[in-house]
Amino acid sequence: KEAKRKPKPGNLVCVKIGGYDRYYLVRTGDQTQSSERIYLGRDKMDLAKALAQQAYERKVNSLVKKRLRQLAYLTRDFQDKEVERLYTELPEGRRKLVDPVELPYDEAVEQWISQEYVSMGFHKDDLLILTEQGERVRSKTEKILADKFYNLGIAYKYECPLALNSEVTVVPDFTFLSPHTRQEIYWEHYGMMDDPSYARRTLKKIATYEKFGIFRGERLIVTYESAQENLDYDWVDMLIEKYLI
Repeated sequence: KEAKRKPKPGNLVCVKIGGYDRYYLVRTGDQTQSSERIYLGRDKMDLAKALAQQAYERKVNSLVKKRLRQLAYLTRDFQDKEVERLYTELPEGRRKLVDPVELPYDEAVEQWISQEYVSMGFHKDDLLILTEQGERVRSKTEKILADKFYNLGIAYKYECPLALNSEVTVVPDFTFLSPHTRQEIYWEHYGMMDDPSYARRTLKKIATYEKFGIFRGERLIVTYESAQENLDYDWVDMLIEKYLI
């Protein structure tokens, strides 16, 4: 004998009766349009929930598939940096005559990095720590970070003051020009998080950034370490890849 087919669960129907929700399982026969309606009482709430969840997820999946098809249609011939290439692919003679809507990123970085600024400077008793490109920084960890950026060809400004308004100025450890948005991105490294007063100042500074619309995970990168926990450089590499490359 052929094995009996497992009956389909059917669909959930919810009706309001006397101000209360009532749930029913409705099954339609395979060969006919007739259907059976089974009341799902309190003892069948698990089934009611499962049916409701399945129906909801079917709608979500259908919508996602629809949007993916639409995106595939819209992006079928999309290429990265299209506007930039309209300029860079011009013949040299013609390019000299054109003011680009968007500068090539390398040229934008050159203009950005050439802007002069006055850094904080150092006290005579501060340690002399130099990066591979001969720049002075305040800590060994900042040197490691700076050398990573330098070796990857990532341009940065060290301790470039940032005026958040006419009264509030902060000094990020590193400032970059995003290759994705062309906005400035700020990297703060906090190296003494086991010091309570240092940690309080750190939280206050992060809050100051965010009060002025510069949020972690968007334009603010924050790393930290303590005497017991060294900086995780695998994490650093992930942040560099996500935001700076």
